[in-house]
Amino acid sequence: MAKHRAKNRRTSQGNRPNPPDRAPDPDWVSGAEAARRIGITPQAIGLWAAKPGAPVRMTDGKLEYQWPAFARWREQELVGGTRARSNGLAEAEQRKMTAGARKLELEVAQLEATLMPVSVHERRLRERCEELAGRVKGLNQWVLKIRAARTEDDADRIAEQMEDHLLAALRGAADEIPDEPGPNDGQSRRAA
Repeated sequence: MAKHRAKNRRTSQGNRPNPPDRAPDPDWVSGAEAARRIGITPQAIGLWAAKPGAPVRMTDGKLEYQWPAFARWREQELVGGTRARSNGLAEAEQRKMTAGARKLELEVAQLEATLMPVSVHERRLRERCEELAGRVKGLNQWVLKIRAARTEDDADRIAEQMEDHLLAALRGAADEIPDEPGPNDGQSRRAA
């Protein structure tokens, strides 16, 4: 019967039987002992043992863990996995920063396309005011007509005609204001 047990006692380290009278190998510990030493549950240690490269062997149908090689291997796996996750996180953060910078660049480009320098705006405004002033200066003809009116009602009617004439002149001037700067503006941006 002892021969039969020795025959069934095989290891993954060479597939040879362990002698029954041999003392336990201090470099190999049970799953429960490995879990206790590392500070995790026996279920968790079993999950680690199932990973490729884990320093474990099967003896008498039970997993044994090479000590302290298993603890070092597990630590390397933890650090390697964290490094891979942190590299992925760093790459994601870099992509987010790049996208944010690009968004700001687009917003600036959009603003630049709709704005013009203040000096250009002031010059254009001054030109429009001069055009409007030229149209308003024609009101003198109406003053004479109002003075020549015989009644207040005639003066009011003439004043209303003057207002209508002035509004028509101003509307015409507004229609003549270009959306685009002139050739002296040195740019082709639209006023905001």
